[in-house]
Amino acid sequence: MKRRHEHDERDTPPTPARADPPEHPLIGLQRQAGNQSVTAAIQRTLEVTGSDRDVASMLGMLRRPSGLDLVHHRKTHQVTIEGRKDKPPSPALAAKLTEVIEDPARVAKVNLGRKQEGVGFGEFPTDEQNPVQELRIDHFEALEKGVPGAGTATLAHEITENYAATDQEVHDAGWEFAHSRVHPGAEAEANQVLEELQLSRGDKPSGRRQTQYTFTSGKGPTERTTWAEARENQYHLWDVGPGGTITHARTAPIVRLAEFSLELSALWKVLPTTAAPVVARIAELITANPSASVTLRGYTRTGQQATADEWYWAVQSEVAEIVGDSILASAQRYAFEPVLAGDNHVVITVNRPGP
Repeated sequence: MKRRHEHDERDTPPTPARADPPEHPLIGLQRQAGNQSVTAAIQRTLEVTGSDRDVASMLGMLRRPSGLDLVHHRKTHQVTIEGRKDKPPSPALAAKLTEVIEDPARVAKVNLGRKQEGVGFGEFPTDEQNPVQELRIDHFEALEKGVPGAGTATLAHEITENYAATDQEVHDAGWEFAHSRVHPGAEAEANQVLEELQLSRGDKPSGRRQTQYTFTSGKGPTERTTWAEARENQYHLWDVGPGGTITHARTAPIVRLAEFSLELSALWKVLPTTAAPVVARIAELITANPSASVTLRGYTRTGQQATADEWYWAVQSEVAEIVGDSILASAQRYAFEPVLAGDNHVVITVNRPGP
């Protein structure tokens, strides 16, 4: 029996062999102008390596949402655009893929597999000289099956991230800082793609991703680990199986457990004594609800954002001291959203996935 996360080759047949990519139209124009050396300067700029099955699966997730006829060429590993449809479900995805593939100077590279150790969806490259993004295509398949649009949006995130990292300014700033520089833009791209795809299906938009973390449930043989994405309007959840496989991807409604409001002073570099009962209550709620997430919004006037940010870290630290458990105390379950308007206060909400 085929397990939930496994891929059936009959669903996405291998991409047929194609000849090398057709000549870029700019090359023909340059040759007509007498420039015979232009060939090396213009190249296809999305290279995808992996089995035929995996490549077919990736392109299958991108074609319909983008409205682009994407073709993979085995010999060169390059992806080209052979046609376009008007009004695709995700104009943002179509625009980004077109930008990546038709950029004449930069090359984005991804390698597809199903068993890369330690890879969750995608892994940003550590080798600056050969920056290939490792992708576990089975993760994207499982997420797309359970949360339509989310697998494709996450795939767009990984491609965007790798492409953005090819910018010379990113390299000049130091490769150790590359991921932190390109991740926010990739996240924004994924959020937009997801919203467009959900709206095109008539689904409720999940909203921007706020944070992502794990929690455990059950005991003994029934214990399982679940990844949670806390988003503005609902949660995305998936369970982790043997070998890092993903099963039972799904959405869940937001259940509000508590909301607290604290006045903020620029003079407070640590939490005031009035925050102590709030911190204690947050610790109680997290302990009783291991799937919970915490969001702190700082409604501040210009010049006060730094204090709100310090409070965000202070809340995490003090709750962690009370809870003690490393998973429950993980900073990953916290989200900070600065709001550049308001009367200098912070609102802390504690939610969990329903029902």
